[in-house]
Amino acid sequence: TGTGIINHKSTLWNFGDGTTSDQENPIHTYNVTVPTTFTVCLTTLYEDGQGESCCNRKCSLVNVCPKSNTCLAVADFTKTYVPGFGNTYDFTDASSGSGTICNYQWDFGDGSPIVVTTLPTVRHKMLTEGPWYVCLTVTNCDYDNNGVLIRTCTDTKCKWTPPGPPPAQTGIDAPENFTDKVLILYPNPNPGSFELSLYKRTGNYQVIVRDQLGREVYKREHVFNNMPVRITLDDISDGIYSVEIVKDGEKYIQQITISK
Repeated sequence: TGTGIINHKSTLWNFGDGTTSDQENPIHTYNVTVPTTFTVCLTTLYEDGQGESCCNRKCSLVNVCPKSNTCLAVADFTKTYVPGFGNTYDFTDASSGSGTICNYQWDFGDGSPIVVTTLPTVRHKMLTEGPWYVCLTVTNCDYDNNGVLIRTCTDTKCKWTPPGPPPAQTGIDAPENFTDKVLILYPNPNPGSFELSLYKRTGNYQVIVRDQLGREVYKREHVFNNMPVRITLDDISDGIYSVEIVKDGEKYIQQITISK
């Protein structure tokens, strides 16, 4: 609801829970199991009538309560390099929620089959060169007092995993020659909604989706940081499309399959 905006250039919401949005009027759902207060910040960039850029930021506290009688799953995991076995890692569940986690679905991002298990820790040796975009999907189950299943819910968390051994310094550090692994789309195929993640790249990028004839069906600027960017393509037909991520001299392209 800002004022004084003559020529709006960009918007960035920070919801205080590690997620952001570049939509002007976003809807955001918090996954909380206890009442929590978040600091929500809105940053806008605009130009005045003389073409001068100006940026302004406003933050407010937002009190969030968990929904009652609602199944809740918040996926998360840790990874530990196992020395002496090549690119082998122990992946351990660190999820939370309102019920009991019934199973874990691991997509290791190396072309190996998806692993579904009830064990919270799995050991996996990567089959291809990294880095890998590892995704954990947890299914949470709620039971009544008689042990009867009354509802389930799922959540997915994805993280980059660089080739081991891990660096001594803090943060992700991996060779820069993995240009074919910079852009990750998940899931693929998908029904028209998917997430984009860039390895070790941040900033504003144009996202362009083209059909097989090269026609643009989607074009918008998004802010890439440590969180994936979700793209939803409304009223799009099934088929194969190309997704381009463009910024200055950088350009990353991958194909995606839409199947509803």
